[in-house]
Amino acid sequence: MLRIILCLYIVVIHLSAFAQETGSITGKVLDSENAPVEFVNVFITTKTDSTTIVSGTITDSTGSFALSDLPLGEYVIHFQFIGFVKQKHTVSLKAENKYFQFDTIVLETDATVLNSVEVTAFRNLIQKTEEGIVVRASENITQIGGTAADLLKNMPGVLVGAEGEITLRGKSPLILINGRVSGIGGVDRITNLEQIPASSIERIEIITNPSAKYDADAEGGIINIVLKQNAGWGTNGAVALGAGFGDRYRINGSVLLNHRTSKWNFGLAYDNWFTTRTRKQDGDRINYNLPNEYFLTQRRSDERIVQTQTARFNIDYTPDKKNSFRLEGIWLFDGEDNRETVISSTETSAYDFTGRNSRYANEIRRFHTGELLLNYTRQFNNPEQILTFNASSSIEYNRENTDLSTQTLSEQSSPIGNPFLQKTHNYEDANLTNYSVDYVHPIKNKGMIETGYKGILRFIDVDFLRSNQLNGNFVTDSANTDLFQFSEQIHAVYLQYTGWIGDKQEPKWKYNAGIRAEQVFNNGNTILNPIEFTNDYFNLFPST
Repeated sequence: MLRIILCLYIVVIHLSAFAQETGSITGKVLDSENAPVEFVNVFITTKTDSTTIVSGTITDSTGSFALSDLPLGEYVIHFQFIGFVKQKHTVSLKAENKYFQFDTIVLETDATVLNSVEVTAFRNLIQKTEEGIVVRASENITQIGGTAADLLKNMPGVLVGAEGEITLRGKSPLILINGRVSGIGGVDRITNLEQIPASSIERIEIITNPSAKYDADAEGGIINIVLKQNAGWGTNGAVALGAGFGDRYRINGSVLLNHRTSKWNFGLAYDNWFTTRTRKQDGDRINYNLPNEYFLTQRRSDERIVQTQTARFNIDYTPDKKNSFRLEGIWLFDGEDNRETVISSTETSAYDFTGRNSRYANEIRRFHTGELLLNYTRQFNNPEQILTFNASSSIEYNRENTDLSTQTLSEQSSPIGNPFLQKTHNYEDANLTNYSVDYVHPIKNKGMIETGYKGILRFIDVDFLRSNQLNGNFVTDSANTDLFQFSEQIHAVYLQYTGWIGDKQEPKWKYNAGIRAEQVFNNGNTILNPIEFTNDYFNLFPST
């Protein structure tokens, strides 16, 4: 018996080691003049699933890239960057060829984009910083009629998947609005980012190596969206109108007003964005564990009508050079009507037909959110010694109703029987409150200490109902209907030291080390089918 257990143990260890075998893909990206192209998005998907991103990175100043720790298999590698035509290639990582290296990838310029934007603008759009890069969205005129989500699709290292998932160099990032976790960013990140007009965004900061002062959720990186503000003296303003056509028809307008005196500043801003979008998407998948649905083919088409309105105000009071106060409010409305058709077909591994159906969905969504922010900043005799207090609270009101019709089809796509009708509603109310205190203390000319506390309170109520048509009446599907309540508290403190060797402005070396401690309390429960869970934990997050 002992020999059998020992043999099984050896087999498990061997299989585990084999399963963990990985490879890498490296190469260099050049333009048509053989110059290296920096900030190109490089990401891979599997050959059997083109909708899921496995890993990603961006090219450096020499145009080089490296994707490592990849499980062996068949991949499709994609190259894309604004101003260039997208490319993709098939790569196979095998046990005998685990390390694949491209000679060079040459990207061709996209004449359509370059005809509408001066070439010099591309170099001004992106700037390197110590923590990552900054993309000046206000200078990207190709996205004026778009949204924050559209801007992110062209950000170096940022990938937006087919279902709206956001990854930064292959990991899920923390989304901030004006440097804080915001109700505008929302629980459903990509949906709410589609509600922020690009015309209201000043810049997007991409932080790939967050320090201890950021939330633990920032382990995968940070995307900070900074909204526009008018800082001119006296009374001034700006008005912008835009329109676009093609696959996405859109009309957008914005108004920015500001009045500044020596101690007071008042600002108002309003953005309105209307668009219609049509989309067609093809997906092919292999299900190795489903013999009757081994090949799954889906053909999706939809038409979406979207109207978004955003209003903001701010009041700033600066009684003297050392103290400043700020009150800011944001209201956002989003209305979406979406009509979608999905045709799904399945076959066996021998290509024998096993099924086909067509699903039509008519979705109507109305979303409101409002947020208030209070900020106080105190500067001491040394202008680098700063104390900051922030508090914000947001409420979210989301109503979504969907009518579904599923029709079984023959191999020739003829209807079989009557369609199966369903109705769903997904109602969500949420409240998010943040409060924080941060202190920066310089140490002569050699470094600085940063410390602080942050608290986050989050409450979410979700009401989901599904009903199916039965004998001409709609009957509630109790297995897919419930009320869910969730609450979360996060309390965190951090301490960080930053130092440098040489001149502070242009140091020879710069380094930092810090630690963050977080205590989290999570509680959730369902009402109709009673289930309750609690997840409380404490973690330490060192950073260097």
